[in-house]
Amino acid sequence: MTDFSQYSGDYARDMRRSIGFLRTPHDFFIRTKAQEILKIARNKFGDISRIKVLDVGCGTGNLDSYIIPHIGELTGIDISPNLIDQARRQVPAGRFELYDSSQIPFDRQTFDLVFATCVLHHVPPAGRVNLLREMRRVTRPSGLVVIVEHNPINPLTRLAVCRCAFDRGCKLIGMSQARRLVRQAGMSPHCSAYITFFPFDGELWRSIEGLMGNFMAGAQFYVAGSP
Repeated sequence: MTDFSQYSGDYARDMRRSIGFLRTPHDFFIRTKAQEILKIARNKFGDISRIKVLDVGCGTGNLDSYIIPHIGELTGIDISPNLIDQARRQVPAGRFELYDSSQIPFDRQTFDLVFATCVLHHVPPAGRVNLLREMRRVTRPSGLVVIVEHNPINPLTRLAVCRCAFDRGCKLIGMSQARRLVRQAGMSPHCSAYITFFPFDGELWRSIEGLMGNFMAGAQFYVAGSP
C-alpha cells in the first residue's frame, strides 16, 4: 500500500494541484462521491438514519463530513497518523482510528455499510483481495461493501492521477477487475455504475448522470458487493 503513514504534505493542496486544469473545486468531487454512497445506501437500506458505517482509508475525513449527518454512526480508519488527526478535527462527531493495513481493527459483522473511496489502487495487487475480505468480515450479512475507484479509461482521470503526488507509481484498476476482486473476496456483486461524467453542480447534471451509469466514460466508478 502507498505509504501514507508519514505523509506530511498538504493533502488538500496536492489534490487541488492534481485537478487544477479542470477549474473545478476539489470539494465538488468529494461531495459527488458522498452523494453516490448515500444513494447506494438508501437504495439498499431505505432508512439510513441508524446504520453504522465504516470508511476504510478515510484520509482527512472530507468525504465523511458529508456522510455523517445522514447516518447513525461513522467510523474511519487510515494508516496515516497525520491524516487521522486531521479527520478527528474536521469531523468531531465521527470515530477515527489508526489501521495497520493488514487487519481491520473491529469484530466480525460490526457495520452495515463499509466503503473505500479511491483506496484500492494504492494497495499492491497481492493484497487487494485480503483488504476486500477484511471489509466483508466486518460487514453484517445484510449489509453492503462499496468501493469507488478512478476510471482508467477516462483520459482526464489518468492526467489527474499522474499529477497527484501520492498517486505516483499507482496502477489504476478498471470496473471489470474490481468486480472480479469482489467475487474473489467471497461477495456477490450487488450493483455498479460509472459516475462523475460532468464537473458541474446541479440536480439536472446529477439526473443526467443517473441515466449514464453503463457508459464507460465516467471519471470514476463504483462496485458494491453483498457479503
